[in-house]
Amino acid sequence: IKPFESTHKVLKKLKQKYVLALLSDSDGKRTIKFERIRKLGIGKYFNLIAPTDDIKVNKPNPKCLRYVLKRIKMKPEECISIGDKPEVDLKVAKELGMTTIWVKKGWWTRELGKKTFDYVDHEVDNLSRALKIIEDYFYFYLQPFDEERAKNLIRIQPDLLKDKKTGRERREEE
Repeated sequence: IKPFESTHKVLKKLKQKYVLALLSDSDGKRTIKFERIRKLGIGKYFNLIAPTDDIKVNKPNPKCLRYVLKRIKMKPEECISIGDKPEVDLKVAKELGMTTIWVKKGWWTRELGKKTFDYVDHEVDNLSRALKIIEDYFYFYLQPFDEERAKNLIRIQPDLLKDKKTGRERREEE
């Protein structure tokens, strides 16, 4: 399992300015999801990691995103949802009032072909292009990053992202 090209670079830059949440759907045991996140080395970038196992419903159920919004103390219109599976990741996000970005990568995109979705605001083929959209959006439409709000966030199960031998959060080479 490998992250998309430029994932670490983009997440590192976003983490400096924004609150980041990861909503992971139920496609196996909860511990397997955290092991994937640990292996990808991306857990360190997120203020909140929310597996749908904790919410008791899977995407695209709106309860998933409402749970995340409540935990990060933000309104939908203050958020951008990014996903590679539009029908699962972005449809409900748009219905709730979020801006949406479809990262057109992987087998899901190949399967969809040239299909378009009215609930997708932006389509990109890499995360670096998504970064530009995010920076422009927050510059023109939203308030600056609220550092105090970010300090109050709670990470879900950070111990699952730690190295089992040392007990420290594992940092992957970028």
